[in-house]
Amino acid sequence: MTLIGILALQGAFEEHANIFATLPNPPPTKLVRTPSDLTECTALVLPGGESTSMGLIGEATGIWSSLQTFTKTKPVWGTCAGLILLANSAVGTSAVIDQGSALIGGLDCLVCRNYFGSQISSFELSIKMPPSIGGEPFKGVFIRAPAILTPPKNCTILATVIAKPSRQANAVLEVLETKIKNGETVTDLKVVHEDDDDGVIPSRPSKKQKKAGGDTGSFELPGASGKGGAREVVVALRKDNMLATAFHPELTEDGRWHQFFLEEFVYKA
Repeated sequence: MTLIGILALQGAFEEHANIFATLPNPPPTKLVRTPSDLTECTALVLPGGESTSMGLIGEATGIWSSLQTFTKTKPVWGTCAGLILLANSAVGTSAVIDQGSALIGGLDCLVCRNYFGSQISSFELSIKMPPSIGGEPFKGVFIRAPAILTPPKNCTILATVIAKPSRQANAVLEVLETKIKNGETVTDLKVVHEDDDDGVIPSRPSKKQKKAGGDTGSFELPGASGKGGAREVVVALRKDNMLATAFHPELTEDGRWHQFFLEEFVYKA
């Protein structure tokens, strides 16, 4: 029996459930808040919201390890904040790549939080649908949206956008690129939360990194594309059992991405 779990710790989880309910032959859905909720599910959606808040709540409730196990093999879809949670690495308010426990991980990519700007910089953009979905362009809703800077190897890129990073993101990326070019360590195994304001950018490996052999900047950021520092960034992709979108399909009345997830991931699992 198909049962779509929707992580309901914080964010737009009800909106996802509402879209699934409008589809032809709608699948049953279940709001997931505890490890026991997850055991009944055959697939999982990680909604948009606040990735840091989800991480803190998830660790406090004890569901994080269950999520990490589930997403290794079961169909999973991350939208906006959910995409950040699926990433193995993310960069946020400082030029330090997070690989901490607040990320579920599993999708071997580097994500930039708030690439397109803050809440007041939210926008809608027509996204060309991949051939397997078809139809008119999709109205992508971007709210404090992330961008995928380095997609996983052997993934299928479904949508890209050429856009300048926000002022804050650009400043972080400039520092990060400089550190990488200089061969400096840019990863830190502690979690750097969005509300950190000490401005400290570690320039040496943590103790855990030294023990593990360290990381001296193995990430390659994409070069500038177009004028004014605009870059081509990935906003939708698929890799194995995972679907990731930087925008919010659940905040529209268009259910094509939800149908795509069902047909290409859930029903083929």
